[in-house]
Amino acid sequence: MPPRDRPLPISYSPGVREDILDLPTKEHRSLAILLIRDLVRGRERGEELGVFDEELKGCRKVYFSSAAEVRSGRGYRWRIVYRERPPSGRLNEPTIHIIAVGPRAHQQVYDTAIARLVAERVPEVERRQRIAEAAARRTSTAPAGPGEREARSEQTPARPPAERARQLRRRA
Repeated sequence: MPPRDRPLPISYSPGVREDILDLPTKEHRSLAILLIRDLVRGRERGEELGVFDEELKGCRKVYFSSAAEVRSGRGYRWRIVYRERPPSGRLNEPTIHIIAVGPRAHQQVYDTAIARLVAERVPEVERRQRIAEAAARRTSTAPAGPGEREARSEQTPARPPAERARQLRRRA
């Protein structure tokens, strides 16, 4: 992604703020924030994930460490896991969605990212199920179309008009 004049829209998974605040030093927190800024400005683009873990397919990672960690030869010990969401709705450009920030040790940041992605998918699945159930209820209570009237009348016998009138009078 080439550098941009205007930053891309950004979104965060719940918990990312706490991830940044939990970094061990002020230097680490500053580096994470600067790296996120570079991501949304197109100056940095992470390496693709999902080669070894299907749940992280479509995600990317960027590395960072304090100057002392780099000098000591311990390498880049911290990761930011994010996803480039495609343009949608009124936004005509991709959104950078930060999923997790944390240590690479023991796969901690990747485990956190997977847990958050699963948690984000569950409400979406539930929302789709509610929509499907509502649509099913609407079609079952909708007026019958040609050819369906006979099938419905066999399932639920129609009440005689006189009986229906008596029920309505009792309610009033």
